[in-house]
Amino acid sequence: MLMPVGDDNSDRRLKPMVNYLLIAANIFVFIFFQRFGTNEKFTYSFSAVPEEIVTGTDIITGRSTV
Repeated sequence: MLMPVGDDNSDRRLKPMVNYLLIAANIFVFIFFQRFGTNEKFTYSFSAVPEEIVTGTDIITGRSTV
């Protein structure tokens, strides 16, 4: 498998604005909603936690998801 080191995009005139907006959205969510990763309730509420999948119980609320 080969990994490209770079490419020649000298004819490109547009900036990759969609990519920049997606990166900015991810940074916004990390900083404001997750508080630099310290808000575990938000993180566990919107993620797939293996323990929840195996046991069928929500970690945050303690209710069965089955």
